[in-house]
Amino acid sequence: MIMNRVSVVKNLGESTSSMISSELLIISVLLLL
Repeated sequence: MIMNRVSVVKNLGESTSSMISSELLIISVLLLL
């Protein structure tokens, strides 16, 4: 699961700003929890 999340973060970071994508991922994960 960790590897999948890392790959997703890298993919989003390439398409958009890495900081923005990582923040969105953290927010989405917190909302899912």
